[in-house]
Amino acid sequence: MTAIVNADIGASAAIVGSKLNLAAPGAIGGTTPSAGAFTTLIGTNVDGIIGANTPAAGAFTTISASGLITATGGQIAFPATAVPSADANTLDDYEEGTWTVGISFAGGTTGITYNASYGTGAYTKVGNMVTIWGLCVLSNKGSDTGVARITGLPFTPINDYKGYGSVSLITTNIAFADMMQAQIDKGAATIAFCEVSNAGVNTYLTDTEFENNSNFAFNGSYMIAN
Repeated sequence: MTAIVNADIGASAAIVGSKLNLAAPGAIGGTTPSAGAFTTLIGTNVDGIIGANTPAAGAFTTISASGLITATGGQIAFPATAVPSADANTLDDYEEGTWTVGISFAGGTTGITYNASYGTGAYTKVGNMVTIWGLCVLSNKGSDTGVARITGLPFTPINDYKGYGSVSLITTNIAFADMMQAQIDKGAATIAFCEVSNAGVNTYLTDTEFENNSNFAFNGSYMIAN
């Protein structure tokens, strides 16, 4: 009889001899007793032994393997809310999604309107790293004044130096001197527009550099609190 203690099996699987076979559901210990046929074992915090039959609560908390584990269904599901791990070698979260790209001037958005065909961004989160992409096309830059920032990041960067990040971007109808940059703000879900002179002086861009039809596309990565 093969025993698995504290194992979490979330795919079609079989225990054949001493091996976990994800491609052959239902075969336990070399045979398939009527009480042993299964495609999924689900549960929490229950120790179990699979050999002669399948426990009613076929639930396990850890699975350990020395070789390759193949997900024949092609997917690995993570919970909607991450369960952080302090182990450096443990992947504890994966997520893909969309977010709404916006812009503000000194935090204000009065009168700003967008081309409705654009403005949706995309992101991929792996562990504590987030990769973003976005496109924004203005129809009217509104009446607020001050520093220009992209708003609406899907996750807030960590609030220390690791939260800073840079993005690559392409712009139209946005004025700048020498070289444009964009800086992800630590501890805030925003990205600030900057210009760097040939002398190395970094200055934030403001509403005066933008037009009513300004647009920009960008991508970048940043770290969040795990």
